[in-house]
Amino acid sequence: MGPDARFVYINDAASLALGYSRDELLSMTVHDIDPKFPAEAWADHWQEIKQRGSLRLESQHRTKDGRILPVEITVNNPELGGKAYNCACVREIAASGRAEDGPGGA
Repeated sequence: MGPDARFVYINDAASLALGYSRDELLSMTVHDIDPKFPAEAWADHWQEIKQRGSLRLESQHRTKDGRILPVEITVNNPELGGKAYNCACVREIAASGRAEDGPGGA
């Protein structure tokens, strides 16, 4: 994701898990798929990742058909070509209630 929370790269696994085409996801932001991550929280999240370098959190992703997937997200903050990004590795977790905390997860 870029500094505006828009996706800049989507792999096949993310597209398949969420039910959106790659092109659909590339026109969206993280807030479009994460009901627990409001747009107002993005600036603080971006700064925290820049300061810490990486972060692990739990949250939820909403699929195209409306299903909610509990997920664990590991985010880091690489720079490529002089631009900063958030690179997120996401894995689905068991629906055990672990991803029920506030914006952006635990």
